[in-house]
Amino acid sequence: MNRLTRFSTISIVTIGSIVGISNYAQAGSLTLSATTFGNYSNTGTRNTTTYLTGKNNTTGTTETNRSFFIFDLTGKDLNASYRTILNSQLILNNPSSGYVGPSGTLKFNVTNVDTNNVPLLQSTTATTTQRVAIFNDLGVSNAASVYGSTNVGSVNNGKDVTIDLGTNANANILAQAQSGTPMFAVGGALTLNGTTARQVIFNGSGAGTKQLVINYADAQASTNENQQFGNVLVGQTKNVDLTVTNSGDAGSLLSGSIGASSNPLITPTSGTQSFTNLQAGQSATRTFTFTPTKRSKGTSEQATIALTSNTKNAIANPLFTGFGVAAQNALTSINNNAGYVRIGTQANLNFNIQNVGDGNLSGLGEMSNLKGTIALTGSSSDFSATSGSIGDVSLADNVVKAVNLSYKPTDHGVDTQVVSLNFTNGSDDGTNQAQVKTVNLTGYGVGAEFQSSSAPNSTLDFGKVLVGKTRLLSLAISNATQDPTQDLQLTGLTLLDAKFEGPGAEAFSLVNFTKGTVLGAGQSLNLQLQFNPLFKGDFSQIALRILTDQGTAFGQTGQSFSYNIKATAIPEPNTTLGLLSLLGTAVLLPRKKAKKIL
Repeated sequence: MNRLTRFSTISIVTIGSIVGISNYAQAGSLTLSATTFGNYSNTGTRNTTTYLTGKNNTTGTTETNRSFFIFDLTGKDLNASYRTILNSQLILNNPSSGYVGPSGTLKFNVTNVDTNNVPLLQSTTATTTQRVAIFNDLGVSNAASVYGSTNVGSVNNGKDVTIDLGTNANANILAQAQSGTPMFAVGGALTLNGTTARQVIFNGSGAGTKQLVINYADAQASTNENQQFGNVLVGQTKNVDLTVTNSGDAGSLLSGSIGASSNPLITPTSGTQSFTNLQAGQSATRTFTFTPTKRSKGTSEQATIALTSNTKNAIANPLFTGFGVAAQNALTSINNNAGYVRIGTQANLNFNIQNVGDGNLSGLGEMSNLKGTIALTGSSSDFSATSGSIGDVSLADNVVKAVNLSYKPTDHGVDTQVVSLNFTNGSDDGTNQAQVKTVNLTGYGVGAEFQSSSAPNSTLDFGKVLVGKTRLLSLAISNATQDPTQDLQLTGLTLLDAKFEGPGAEAFSLVNFTKGTVLGAGQSLNLQLQFNPLFKGDFSQIALRILTDQGTAFGQTGQSFSYNIKATAIPEPNTTLGLLSLLGTAVLLPRKKAKKIL
């Protein structure tokens, strides 16, 4: 016969019974009354007013009755994936005179019914042959066909008889619930002792209890719900576990999967993906790793984790959130062009390095700071950094470091320098990568350029001058700067002082010099030098020194330029000496002999 022997393929239904789940608290119980009942005899008769079972005569004939019960499973959710049938029982009322037989007990078997015979059990038009076949089916006593047994005797009179059905019954209840005709039928057969004595159970039955009790458990999934990775430093990782627990009824079995993430930055890295038959209280765990690649800037990375299960009540897919944090460099307040700077003076340059990131929120301390080195890498020596401005840096979140530099030109023209910033992390795109930046410094050295018609340190020669007489020499002084600015503060030449120095310097003077005279670019002064000796002598240790503001701030003491002075003072010729000279000439003339007079 095609009996319902599907137990081997419906493991989820029967595990509860195998492990003895009947000892646990059970979630639900379903009690069904038989929609059709009765008995069949071995002679082919059918009776639907009583479920008397056994040999009900003493005439020595062998007419025997076997009972049947049909239960409608329609709409009872027994085939729900979340529901596990734990156990089942058949409860039959035994009237007060229901048992007639030996003083001992007889065995009552509850049996499987061939599915093909279920419609015939309900039919009133079955042939005698078909009814005999049904009778035979109701009494099959092999292990696979017997759902359960109990011993009955006179002690059962006036009481309900309860038969615990086994795992095969539970499996077939489920199979029938899943079928197109969800009807579950069982048969009842009394094992006779072989005598001619009357041997029956359920004598006079009909109106009493005819119930199938099904105890079940429902699986319910629960999770540790939404998870927070918190603030994770870009380049680092953090793990959290997603746990699915069968929080359903004792004896229930939960199966399903912990799926992938909707965000590629949040990925499963270990643990259980699929789980099968989690008993109540058991859990499956899968680990997810957050690996941020860029700063979140306050907007969290989110991932929905797909869960599937045979849970009774649907649960929301957990939401995982996390923030990528990192150091991030920014250059601000950049003042890198000194412009025109007078030679000998200084201009200040500066810029700020700021960590505008949030890496310290990771809780990793100093390792999450903005780090790197600052160095001057150009060739110009006219630029320098103030103490503490260059070297290694480690900036916490929102900290600003001022880089202060100076430009002090030593010559005319453009000067450049490079400040190299080598960050080992904290790139400005928020990905926390290494980054090299440069700040190009520039300045233009300008200033006055002293020039004279005779080169400094050359000799200015007055020649021989009679004592008491005066001689002038001209010395043209000009500001020969070619710098592209006419600003006197930058390129003006101030003649702060000019004087003669040395023994006899009082014989020399400057006719047209005024202290503080300023010559703009291209302007000149024809300086008049005067020599007026009062006594004779050789004036060879005299110097003319002109003090200017060249090479320093405008109007301040700067470079001086010197010239060697050469002059000789001679006396004028004396008048007495001239007369004596004439007399001397006369004496030397030959005398004429005086003429004698008679």
